[in-house]
Amino acid sequence: MLTRRICVSLILVSLLWPVGLRAQVKNEAVPVIDGSSGCLMGGSSGGAWLKAEEMGTRVTSGDKYRLYNLNGEWKSLTGNKPATQGPPCEDTLFVDIPADVRDAMPDNSHYIGVAGKWNPMPRAPRIESNDKPTYRNAVAAALRSKGIRRPEVKIVKVVRVDLEGDGVEEVIINATRANRWGEGRGTITPNASAGDYSLVMLRKMINGKVQTIMLDEEYHTKPETFSAPDEYELVAVVDLNGDGVMEIVVAGGYYEGEWQTAYTIKGNKAVDVMGCGCGA
Repeated sequence: MLTRRICVSLILVSLLWPVGLRAQVKNEAVPVIDGSSGCLMGGSSGGAWLKAEEMGTRVTSGDKYRLYNLNGEWKSLTGNKPATQGPPCEDTLFVDIPADVRDAMPDNSHYIGVAGKWNPMPRAPRIESNDKPTYRNAVAAALRSKGIRRPEVKIVKVVRVDLEGDGVEEVIINATRANRWGEGRGTITPNASAGDYSLVMLRKMINGKVQTIMLDEEYHTKPETFSAPDEYELVAVVDLNGDGVMEIVVAGGYYEGEWQTAYTIKGNKAVDVMGCGCGA
């Protein structure tokens, strides 16, 4: 009789669980989206990474996504089953962003949406000054190594954070010099001037020495017309698979498209674990 009562209780509890939680348990997969466009980036199952193609067959309606950027959690939304929006990106799947969330989103903003039940930001990133000589010298050295002899250092963002939870902080630097139609992100032109660049780099202590790990980078040593230069922006630092290690999310874009990529750091390498985007 006791066994029968336990079975009945478990069935009742499972029926009362939210739809998103039941789907997550059934699929053993947790989706991640570009929180600005709804593009399905991929996900994880038991900590293992899953690409967007596989996640697309496993995600159902009802998943609750929490949206993060470098400042922490912003809003949440309940997603539908990912679907294509047709050409020019018919192979890319999107979750609808509700109108109230989209309307509240600041212009030219980027977020990452995580459906996991864990804390995606176990350690808060700290914004540092863009003017510290150590960081400016590091960017200048990287630019000179790529053939830009007299670099104009334009740091956009510097973030300090403990990625692994080992008590040692890393520093992420985002720097960009580009031709623009106007002010702000998303106004980059299809042309490049000599000395233009965009990069996101990580400074990490490895075996007692600071090493530089490039996540995304592009350099232009001479003028170029309609070369469609890329621009990169550090979006968030979050734990995307629940293992306690935080991933780095970078948005990329050019004058006719944009995308997001999530990187995990393995030793002295940045490993692309998921991403999505759309462009002409």
